[in-house]
Amino acid sequence: MSRLDQAGDDWTSAILDLTLETSDYSIWPTSLQHYLEKTRDLALPRSTSSMLTPFVFFFPLITTLGADKSLIDKEISKQILGGMSDKKIHEVRLMSQLIKDVADQQGITSVIDLGSGQGYLSRALAFDYGLEVLAVDMSEIQTKGAIRFDEKAKKQTKEKEQWANLRHVTEKVTSENLSHILDDAVDKKWLVTGLHTCGDLSPHIFRLFTENDQIACAVNVGCCYNALTPSGFPMISFS
Repeated sequence: MSRLDQAGDDWTSAILDLTLETSDYSIWPTSLQHYLEKTRDLALPRSTSSMLTPFVFFFPLITTLGADKSLIDKEISKQILGGMSDKKIHEVRLMSQLIKDVADQQGITSVIDLGSGQGYLSRALAFDYGLEVLAVDMSEIQTKGAIRFDEKAKKQTKEKEQWANLRHVTEKVTSENLSHILDDAVDKKWLVTGLHTCGDLSPHIFRLFTENDQIACAVNVGCCYNALTPSGFPMISFS
């Protein structure tokens, strides 16, 4: 049972009575106050500062995992920057570093990138970190776009062997067909990841992680939670 199922009419009444002018949270139900306090405690910092490095919130997690410190300052190779905005470069740089570290800690060399889109993260993982990457997107348009970027990047690189690590698949992955997609690597352990996994794709990644022995770990950054359907919410439900 989710927290929302446990909430009674007193929660509903308290929230509906809120106004912009007057909000006395002290009279809210104790259970609701505790819930909000715990939510705040678990939330990531939202403030920013020009004094802070991009890794100010990311570094503690990496060091906790025991990262190779050389990863912290690693830049994305310029050959694979095609199509990326500054924001995307920032995201892919940090995400690929974290994935590499988690993979190393777990002894994993193979990654499934779900919702891979134009393949920005997949290329960084394959080219810069030498990981085997299966880039999966349900849109053929996205897959073809990713392959075009691959071809452009290949023309600018002398080291061709890294590209053998990257494979694109147009498929909607489910627990039922995952084994078929990975049928050439039955005994291999995989890390499943997604960057900006929209709506139900986030809980879907965690369902794959919990239901398939081949998936050893997961690294996910979700988005568009407003697009969650009843079957994808709450995310604590894996049934």
